Amino acid sequence: MKTTFKMMAGLLVVLSMIAQALPAPSYAEAPVIVVNKVSCKKVAQTLRPFILVLKRGDDLLKSITQCAQDAKLKGASFSGLGQLFDPKLAYYAKNPGVQMIDPKILNAELKGNYMVKALNGYYELVSLNGNIALYDKQYVIHAHAALTDPMFQGISGHLYGGTVGFTAEVTLMPFAGPVHRLIDPKTGFGPIAVDTQK
Repeated sequence: MKTTFKMMAGLLVVLSMIAQALPAPSYAEAPVIVVNKVSCKKVAQTLRPFILVLKRGDDLLKSITQCAQDAKLKGASFSGLGQLFDPKLAYYAKNPGVQMIDPKILNAELKGNYMVKALNGYYELVSLNGNIALYDKQYVIHAHAALTDPMFQGISGHLYGGTVGFTAEVTLMPFAGPVHRLIDPKTGFGPIAVDTQK
């Protein structure tokens, strides 16, 4: 018994020495990948998170979509912050059993199933989150945003569009497998398809 214990203790000491001698692979030691909208091809098929930095005048959603295409992503989630100019927010307006508010009251317009409100001027992009999926071999972005105006008044919703103000920094976290959306012809809504085969 004492011999077995000594052998185990010796083995642990040797394994500890080997572990200390080997460099530990870590994301912390790997360089952070930062791209702009014209260099997304350099992260093609990566599974590592990366940061997309956009500049004044870039269309936020189109730039994320183009980067996903250039990087050949199978799908991803993303988050971001920065500033937007003349953003448009939307609200799904065709909820069953709910009386729809007249868009004119909100200074908005009805586009399909969404009430869309165009905001004028610069807004702080406090939080951006969303995902990238495929529908009929095309990239589909689903994004929500929280914004503040110069008076620190907040507004949030589905991000329908917007131009980057000073900057936008979007962290993309690629998925290893494809994510698909299905469009419901009755509602026009496209939820992510759930794999029920497993």
